Amino acid sequence: AQAWLSSPLEKGRLHMSAIQIQCLLLLARHNNAVGDDLVWIAAGTLLRVAFAMGFHRDPKHLPRMSILQAEMRRRLWMTILELNLQFLLDAGHVLLLSVEDFDTEPPLHVDDTDLSEDSTIAPLSKPMSAFTGTSLQLRLYSSFPARMKINNTLNGFKKEPSYDEVLHLSSNLSKACKDNNTFIS
Repeated sequence: AQAWLSSPLEKGRLHMSAIQIQCLLLLARHNNAVGDDLVWIAAGTLLRVAFAMGFHRDPKHLPRMSILQAEMRRRLWMTILELNLQFLLDAGHVLLLSVEDFDTEPPLHVDDTDLSEDSTIAPLSKPMSAFTGTSLQLRLYSSFPARMKINNTLNGFKKEPSYDEVLHLSSNLSKACKDNNTFIS
């Protein structure tokens, strides 16, 4: 998979399944410590490919696509953001991205079985108290801005954070952890 993805990139290879393969390959490399110290570089490449394919734009701004395709794009974008943040945190680097750089909405809070290629109307999101196939992804995404700020504060080298800033960041993360822990318990 790595050799196929590393071969000269052709525009014909810019499709959703290639993005999915890249995500799985990054997880496999990270979990098996294969070039683990450089996984963050590959994650950055994945992020740039996703930008080139328009994943950073919500599907409602793109040419008409099926509800299933739109939801898959949203789920993949959230996965790409999470992988980049995790690998950059492990590597001790800042995320060269802000929440202003994308407008992709979180995926619907629905199970996979609620979506089909034939769907013409988006299913209604379930309450956040219900568990679905996207529950954990949505919970992680809810804390993404706070975790991104913490990562960039920890790994930034231009200024030392004030004590009050550290307390504020810690409070935001603690609240997100408490909310998510309550849900998972």
